[in-house]
Amino acid sequence: MKTSLPFIVCVVMLLGMLPVRTQNRVAQRKLGEVVIPLQYDAAYNFSAGFAVVRWDNQWGVIDKTGKVVVPLQYAEVRGFSTGLWTVRREGKWGYVDNTGKEVVHPQYDEVRDCSEGRWAVAREGKWGFINKTGKRVVPLQYDKVLRFSTGLTAVARDGKWGFIDTTGKMVIPLQYSEAKSFAEGFAPVNSDGKWGFIDHTGKMVIAPQYDAAMSFSTGVASVMRDQKWGFIDTTGKVVVPLRYDYAFNFYAGLAAVQRGGKWGFIDITGKEVVPPQYDDMREFADGFLMVRRDKKWGVIDTTGKVVIPLQYDETKDFNQGLAAVSCDDKWGFIDKTGKVVIPLLYDWTGSFTEGCAPVARDDKWGFIDTTGKVVVPLQYDEAYSFTDGLAAVRSEGNWGYIAHGPQ
Repeated sequence: MKTSLPFIVCVVMLLGMLPVRTQNRVAQRKLGEVVIPLQYDAAYNFSAGFAVVRWDNQWGVIDKTGKVVVPLQYAEVRGFSTGLWTVRREGKWGYVDNTGKEVVHPQYDEVRDCSEGRWAVAREGKWGFINKTGKRVVPLQYDKVLRFSTGLTAVARDGKWGFIDTTGKMVIPLQYSEAKSFAEGFAPVNSDGKWGFIDHTGKMVIAPQYDAAMSFSTGVASVMRDQKWGFIDTTGKVVVPLRYDYAFNFYAGLAAVQRGGKWGFIDITGKEVVPPQYDDMREFADGFLMVRRDKKWGVIDTTGKVVIPLQYDETKDFNQGLAAVSCDDKWGFIDKTGKVVIPLLYDWTGSFTEGCAPVARDDKWGFIDTTGKVVVPLQYDEAYSFTDGLAAVRSEGNWGYIAHGPQ
């Protein structure tokens, strides 16, 4: 039987009134020590000092001491955005601050996260925007809205798109078949089935001529015509010919491109740094890229050089210098030279954070350090990675948090 939550909260509050003893306890706490009792039905990782938890199917928020800061009374609680939590009760959405005050009483059918001090909200199929106090600054009158970017957002009504500013003023009239957000001073817009680009004044700076277009990034945008993708610059000049089956935006000087079902990378001049040859890949991280061919994963660098042979069934990205890899359903870790530093003997692993990684074997979870030493015994039914010095763990159906060590 679970202990009454109000009773536990009262105990935590009373303990909080003993500053000297609490400080000593925090200073002495050990890696793996349970610091927030295993009492919740569900729990998420801490972020910025707070975590979303569930008790008896009601969601709320706690701080790192275990104090309830947003009462457990909501059907859903979403991530913290610019000082407010998004909450749902009786099918309606609203916003709560970190004191638990309902800044916006749950009343909307749909809501979105903040962008440039504005929250998009909808009721009965119509969208508008509110500010941080809950004041409606743009009436609920649009069929669709996007996020604000550089002071403007795309909005649609009766099948036509235009742009408004943060006060709700119509800056660019509703006239386009479709529109995307501004980036680097330009926004893709669709007119009569073709995509072009406008500037902040609404001037068409690149004439509608493409079948598809993505936003500008690092001075170029990927565009498609006749099922082939390439890149243009902000003047509309084609800098990479439209010859690929698909192309992503540039990142760190390289863009992923696909041709004939295979993936590779080009530089800003269009040179194929890594000719299309891989079946799958992930984004670059720390100068390395996970790639797959013939059902095996390996690692290449930004020059396309294979630094770790394609020999693993599964891989995860490098984190704190190590990457989790799998062969024959067993997981371990390699370093950036490809050396196996932690043998492949676990059934599952998370990634390293704060010097530890969750690992599982025989349905029990614990934690290891970067040398492979077990620092928290494999005794839990589930465990998440450490964030903010705490890790969520589950045992016998209940979730709580263990400490990384002294704070």
